Amino acid sequence: MKKYLEFMAENRQDEILDKILKSGVGSLSDEEKRFLDSHKDGNEQEVGKELNIRDGKEELESDDHLFEFDMESVEDYGTDGQYVIGNLTYYGGLYFGKFVFNQYKELEYWMFEPAHDDIERDDVNVWELEYKLDDFNHSERFEDFCQKVKAYYID
Repeated sequence: MKKYLEFMAENRQDEILDKILKSGVGSLSDEEKRFLDSHKDGNEQEVGKELNIRDGKEELESDDHLFEFDMESVEDYGTDGQYVIGNLTYYGGLYFGKFVFNQYKELEYWMFEPAHDDIERDDVNVWELEYKLDDFNHSERFEDFCQKVKAYYID
């Protein structure tokens, strides 16, 4: 795993340096500057991993490893808020859907359906994840994960 993180950090560094050569230092985003600054402290692998998660290049995991989220896109609807869309893995089940945040960056709701082609879409499937979370008493842990989603993709 360490070798992979080193490779990803080097790859990101090369991308940023290429950008500087093509467009100048002023073209860097705050996150790219933060990544370059992280080399001073020797924590470029950690910062690189965080940025890869934000960019959708790596999955976001809950601290307890119950949930994994593979972000596909973040859609900004201005005063109507933002949607974070992607695939959620929970107890081996794969779900596709979204987290919906309002204009104040508060979680309004989430909606995930089983991500299987052979499942007929209906109202029962929409609630499957919620039932599962309740059955295993993981609702609170999922709420914590929703806050982590917010921190990575909305804030």
